[in-house]
Amino acid sequence: MVCVMRRPVSRIAGRDAELAILGEALDGVRAGRGRAVLIEGEAGIGKTAVLDAVLDRLGPAEIRVLRGACDDLTQRFPLSAVAQALDFRGSLSSSPGRGRQPRAPTGPDAERAPGPDVALVPGDPALAAVERLLELVHALCARGPLVLVLEDMQWADQASMLFWQRLCRVVPQLPLLLAGTRRLMPRAPGAGPLAREVRDSGGVVLPLGGLSPDGVAAMAAELVHARPGPDLLSWLDSAAGNPFYIRELLDAAARSGALRVVGETAGLTTDAGPGSATAAETASLRQVVAGRLDFLSADALRVLRIAALLGPEFPVSDLAAITGQTATGLLPVLDDAMAAGVLESARSRLRFRHALLQQALYEGMPRPARVSMHQQAARSLIGQGAPADRIVRQLLAIPGAEGGEDWEADWVAANAAELAGRLPAVAVDLLERTLSRLRQADPRRNSLEVHLADVLFLLGRYEQVDEVCRTVLPLVTDPDQYGRLTWLRGYALLRLQRYADAAGALDAAAAHPGISAVWQARFAALRAMVLQGPGTATSDAEVAAAVTAASESALAAGRELGDATAASYALHVQSIQHAGNHDLNGAVQLIDQALSLVSGDPLLADLQLLMIYNRVAFTSELGLFDEAWELARKTLATSELSGSPRLSTLRANGGVAAYELGRWDDALAEFDAVGGMEPESQAMLYSYKIFIAGHRDDWAEANRQLRALRALISEGGAVWALWSPRATILAAEALVSEGTGDPQQALAWLAELAPREEGHAPFRHEALPTLVRLALGAGDEPLAQTAAQTARWEADQTPLERQSANAAWCEAMARGDQRLVRQAAASLHGLRMPLAEGNALEEAAVLLARAGDVVEARAVLDGALQLYAQLGASWDARRATARVRPFGVRPGVRGPRRRPSSGWAALTTMERQVAELVAAGRSNPDIAAQLLISRRTVESHVSRILGKLEVGSRWEIRVPAS
Repeated sequence: MVCVMRRPVSRIAGRDAELAILGEALDGVRAGRGRAVLIEGEAGIGKTAVLDAVLDRLGPAEIRVLRGACDDLTQRFPLSAVAQALDFRGSLSSSPGRGRQPRAPTGPDAERAPGPDVALVPGDPALAAVERLLELVHALCARGPLVLVLEDMQWADQASMLFWQRLCRVVPQLPLLLAGTRRLMPRAPGAGPLAREVRDSGGVVLPLGGLSPDGVAAMAAELVHARPGPDLLSWLDSAAGNPFYIRELLDAAARSGALRVVGETAGLTTDAGPGSATAAETASLRQVVAGRLDFLSADALRVLRIAALLGPEFPVSDLAAITGQTATGLLPVLDDAMAAGVLESARSRLRFRHALLQQALYEGMPRPARVSMHQQAARSLIGQGAPADRIVRQLLAIPGAEGGEDWEADWVAANAAELAGRLPAVAVDLLERTLSRLRQADPRRNSLEVHLADVLFLLGRYEQVDEVCRTVLPLVTDPDQYGRLTWLRGYALLRLQRYADAAGALDAAAAHPGISAVWQARFAALRAMVLQGPGTATSDAEVAAAVTAASESALAAGRELGDATAASYALHVQSIQHAGNHDLNGAVQLIDQALSLVSGDPLLADLQLLMIYNRVAFTSELGLFDEAWELARKTLATSELSGSPRLSTLRANGGVAAYELGRWDDALAEFDAVGGMEPESQAMLYSYKIFIAGHRDDWAEANRQLRALRALISEGGAVWALWSPRATILAAEALVSEGTGDPQQALAWLAELAPREEGHAPFRHEALPTLVRLALGAGDEPLAQTAAQTARWEADQTPLERQSANAAWCEAMARGDQRLVRQAAASLHGLRMPLAEGNALEEAAVLLARAGDVVEARAVLDGALQLYAQLGASWDARRATARVRPFGVRPGVRGPRRRPSSGWAALTTMERQVAELVAAGRSNPDIAAQLLISRRTVESHVSRILGKLEVGSRWEIRVPAS
């Protein structure tokens, strides 16, 4: 019989171009230049084989290679394939302190305090897990070059997609080859962005099609050690160039004796030509795969079918537990399976050589037998004490109507809390189907329903939270549990903006017999939050009075009982109330009181982030940009691993504070690190990037960002005019128009901001001085007067120093009073807003020049130019000198020279610190810890450093000799 090689050892036939691309990427990793590669194609087309052929070139221990594989069930287990690849054995839960007891309340009702607390605001555990796994990749890359492979990404879950996309953005900074394989069908959610992220990072997407006729002939020749004849090649046409099909067809023909070699030519026996029974039988892929399995013993097939239940890769210990044999007893069967090309070794595990082999074994079992074997597997793994995710995999494969035995309900009840924390989406499925099978009187039912409410709340499924709680609450007899469920329901209704329903639920619960004083205090705090929503009172005065009464009651009770939850939520409500009344100093003081209560309490970590975000916003509005920037920076550094979605907003607002302070590169680093923002917030970030590029006279970059902003606006349609950053967008459009020589169009953009508008319009007061300047320059004094009046009206509505300074500036320009303009500049100096101060001084210099006071105009202009030099605002300097030149004013100091675009001199102070640490061999997480900034901020800085130094990897960063 002719022997067919299972693995070609010399090369992959017909894939020379792909091998060259992958080889180049691997060479880059050796030199410290990372790259992402995504290999696409149908099942069996050779994705893994091409990748293996390149990785086989690595010498012993030359580069560490880590691999993980997705399958159809991994979509329900976030990041399981990633954790498998990284050999991560820690918990992927993002719930710090979940299951821990809260601080014990004190006071007269302490003996009736609630039991274990709840995570009071939902969050996705997968987001924190993504951050932890990214940290691990950075740590591994710090030790040396790394290859990270994720196979069959068509089955990847959303968290794994997010991990991949985030890693793509930093892969050029790391000695990392990030390689993925996927079929194009089934098409996974996020498939488009996945390929786009690879290309945007400088990576490559490799589509693999069928081999050419020459490639088929070359592959067949290598496998059978002879030149394939015309009959054999014609017979292989049914494989459509698919290497797996080709290999299996040839192997089937060899096993059946239909393959013969005469001299140096391989062909088919006479009765196995095209159209014969052998060709027809082996042309079907299912039959080809089944033909390979037919040569195995009945015992081996039984074991392999059980193995197929465990997924594409499995530990031998699980297989031994389910089959009831020892690992040693299984050895002969596993050796046969490996010799037959069905299984292969994968580190400490075994895996199927191809997913199609696992699929054939799995689908070859009758459905009743498959269900029974999944049940047997689950029970065996439970008896062995296997990890919950491996047990859940078996339980979820059992159709809902065919499960329901007591042992399954017992296991779900015993493990519900762990599942809710680690695998919340999976926990919902298991809990719902378990509850559907239990009688109403079943003693396990109540506990499972409470767990279901918890996990639904965690996932933000508020309608379902309301439904479950409404169903369960009438049956609850434990007052503490009643309080807990009421809190969940009330908060869910608040998030659904069903304020009247939330208020009614809380009022009813407050009257429930036996509710402890602690829960009463918490209800009062939540009720105060609910009352701030519309539709719960008939007038603003009634709302304010009701909120005040509820929050003061909650605060007093919380302090008396020592309950941080009630007290901190009450203080949070009061801070919002003070901010609404324009008492931002009072709001900040209340936030500080609340933060002192929640600090260090993991169960209130989300509330802490919410209040910190508010504090950053309020201190920015007060003009305390230094304070806002430092708080945002430190919080991002210490809270990054929480994965909280609040961090994106905090990062964006911290970046805005850095912009106002003139720390433009720090601002850009934060803006670049922001992810997952709503379109309105993303529009704001684009606008600030346009401001920085424009003021730096980099109109190519400003126009690039403007195109992205316009594309975002076009997706929003007509509603963009209602977006809160509308003034920011108009200011960005105006800046680019003026900077590229069209001041009339710039005026047209900003003219929309001149009329008064009720309500808070972010950034409008900052844009009005530019509008007044442009209107006066165009001779439109009425428009300038209208804008100045609007600025004063806004300052009266919101009596803050920065608004007052802008209003005075606008009024002074409209009157032509240089003295008042300089007073406004002095106010802006006190607020540490260098760009605005420079712009105001520029206006004063122009007014002085027009009045003929050349000497004083020159002195004031020099003050503006010095500020512009500090900022690198070369366009502003150019504009200012051009405006006073007609009056004979020449600057006494040089305007800012544009920082070099490349080389060490192009780096900012922070970038130099980061570059020095990179050159010293420090990883991004280590640099973040030393500089007390977030890892994502470091990633942004490193990306800019590589571009400015024009090097391809962090290994090439060198500190110049002093």
